[in-house]
Formats: sequence, C-alpha cells, structure tokens
Amino acid sequence: MIKKKLVCMAAVSAFVLLTAMSSFAAVKIKKTLPNGWKRDDRGWWFVNNDGSYTKNGWQWIGKRCYYFDDAGYMYENNTTPDGYTVNENGAWTVDGVVQIREDAKADEKYFNTKVTEKFGELTCITPTKIKDRGDYYEVEAVVSKGIPAADGTTEQFSTVVRVKKDVIVHMMDGDKKTDLELLYYMLNRKYTNWRMFAPGTPNVVLNEEGYITEFYDVVGR
Repeated sequence: MIKKKLVCMAAVSAFVLLTAMSSFAAVKIKKTLPNGWKRDDRGWWFVNNDGSYTKNGWQWIGKRCYYFDDAGYMYENNTTPDGYTVNENGAWTVDGVVQIREDAKADEKYFNTKVTEKFGELTCITPTKIKDRGDYYEVEAVVSKGIPAADGTTEQFSTVVRVKKDVIVHMMDGDKKTDLELLYYMLNRKYTNWRMFAPGTPNVVLNEEGYITEFYDVVGR
C-alpha cells in the first residue's frame, strides 16, 4: 500500500513538474516573438529586434513613420495626440501624401553637425505646422539630398526639425533674434517655399542636442 502511494505521488509530482515546465516554455515563447508587425483583434503593433515596442510615440519603420498609443497599438486614419495625421495604413501624411524618408538613418543624420556636408537644403513643408514645445519650436520639413538632376529634381525625405526660441536668424537687413510671431510670419504667412539654408552659406548651427540655434535666411522668396 505504501509502495502504491509512493508511485502515485511520484506520478503526480512528475505531472506537476511537466505542467510547470510547459507553462514556463509558453511564457518564454511569448517573450521571444520574432520582430516585425503583429496584429490581434485590437490592432497592429511592431516588435523591435530586442523584443521591445514603442508606446506613446513615433517610430520610423522602413521608409515610413507610425504613431503608437499608450498600449503600443498603431494609430490608423486618425490625428495623433501631437497633431499630425496618419492614413488608414498608419503612415504619417501631410496633405494626404505619405511622408517617405530616404533611408533608415536619414533623419538621424540631420541631427548631426555634419549634415550640412551631406544635404543641399532644407525646405519647410507648406502648409507647415509649428508646435510650441516650451523653449523650442518643432517644424515639419523636407530635406533635399545632393545636387539637382538634369530635370531639376532631387532626392528628398521628410523629417522634423527643432528650432530654439532664441535662434539667431541672419537676414539681409541684419541679424535678428526670432520669436513665435516672427517664426510664424516667416513660415506660414509670407513665405510659401521657405528655406532654412541653401548651398554656399554657412548653413545652420546646431547645439550638442541637435537643436537649431542659428541659421541663414538669404534665399529670395
């Protein structure tokens, strides 16, 4: 009788152990999902190479930019909390046009002091959006890469630039410090194709964090 009880207990213990191991394996598999787009009944999310996923913010995936909510789900056909528009596929759009970046590191290159050696000019999207972020403004922009082709076209990608509120603007009639009213006037009211810098100028000056602190306003409108 004792022997039968021991055998029974051993069998139960083995079952419990196997069950625990199976549960652990299931959790482990869930945590190591392959990277890429995932979907459930609620919507889409994107798993990065390290298993993480973006929440409450933007992420460039391939050549397009997507916004994810506080649970990590992609916004679709909506306006994001910071005022931008995404289409039915979740891609960032301006006036209905999907914004494409040239390559996976293009926007990162802009926030580098060497950017002016790689890109020809920076043109604000029209109509542009200016957002007050405290001590700086955030502006949607298009960067043109390289020398225009024979037909006048250049490679372009969209990005967001950040301009300090006390930025120094080098203008034809002398240097000026800008404020919200001046920046709004320059970008929205007067100039329809405003360039922050152009080839042949010292271009923009960025601080260590990548914010524009100085630029040259020398191109005719």
